Amino acid sequence: MQRHGWKTELARFGALLGIAAFFGLLLDLLPWFLCGSAIAYALWSLSQLRDLNEWLHGGAGRDEPPEAGGLWGEVFDTLSQVQKETLKVNARLQANIDHLRASFSSMADAVVMLSPDGAIEWSNQAAHTLLGLRHPDDTGRLLVNLVRTPEFIRYFDSGDYDERFQMASPVNAQVRLSVSVSIFGRDNRLLFARDISRTVQLEQMRKDFVANVSHEMRTPLTVISGYLEILGSQAQAGTPEERAIGQMAAQARRMQSLIQDLMTLSRLEAVPAGKQRDTFALRSVMDTLREEIMAA
Repeated sequence: MQRHGWKTELARFGALLGIAAFFGLLLDLLPWFLCGSAIAYALWSLSQLRDLNEWLHGGAGRDEPPEAGGLWGEVFDTLSQVQKETLKVNARLQANIDHLRASFSSMADAVVMLSPDGAIEWSNQAAHTLLGLRHPDDTGRLLVNLVRTPEFIRYFDSGDYDERFQMASPVNAQVRLSVSVSIFGRDNRLLFARDISRTVQLEQMRKDFVANVSHEMRTPLTVISGYLEILGSQAQAGTPEERAIGQMAAQARRMQSLIQDLMTLSRLEAVPAGKQRDTFALRSVMDTLREEIMAA
């Protein structure tokens, strides 16, 4: 909408000067009347600024702006509209934040919102159970001052959050946590911690089962293979007994191969996975392999 407040204000000021000039010429006091009218207009403008200041600090956006005409009226109306729009936007943002926090509060995983410098802004109830954080008592405190596990501090301060980090819960050492950190906004961080104790236990049970089965089956299968080898050497060629013993020996070798694979898997799982990624020249390795194959 086109604004004409400045024109109204200019006309008002011109009218004031015109009246002052008329009486000044009439009474032969023109300079005094012009100065007086300018001072009066300045005082009136200052009163409008005072009203604007009181309104901005008192209830801008909620209370109606002071009544004024001309340019000052437009200023009041524009600021009032901007303030009301700002309040609506802030209300929508706060509603979204409240909804997000309510969603996080219902999660079984620990959720911690952090400022760019690592200070706690908000945490849910699961964060108290798994990490020992208390909201709102811990708001504003640095997370690394509350979760003092050295490995976690190195992970958090590194800024490399591509992989999840596993640690024991500061509250209960028997509980294993999987921690991930996401960066959002202006370097704010969002930390998730999940209880993976059951998963770790099941994985350890699987590893123990594989290791035990491979070792326990290796000895009796070796004995069976030995007796089959003896029986095979004593059986006459072409007889049904010789064919049966040969089939049993083949299955025994197959089982031995599977057990060997299980033992290899168990040894590989016992080796900690390295996080360092090394680079090497693949071409030189392939050339060396080709030369060895050609020489053979």
